[in-house]
Amino acid sequence: MTKEEAVRVLAILKAAYPNSYNGMTKEEATGTVAVLALQFVEISFDVVLMAVQKGISLKHVPQQHLIFSSVLFDPFLKEA
Repeated sequence: MTKEEAVRVLAILKAAYPNSYNGMTKEEATGTVAVLALQFVEISFDVVLMAVQKGISLKHVPQQHLIFSSVLFDPFLKEA
């Protein structure tokens, strides 16, 4: 996943969890994008997007590690 794609992921998370990201500064957003891009540099954007969508549908909280940690190891997503 690229930094540009990470920006898209952050936008989705902000839309799904507005209270969690309310008041996020530009510096915090930049840091979050950097963490997402680094954490998922070897994962395709499509797989990350599926993980985000699944995490939202399962009502996970927005923190990246909780949304992605188990979802990315889902056998369905590994094959994607």
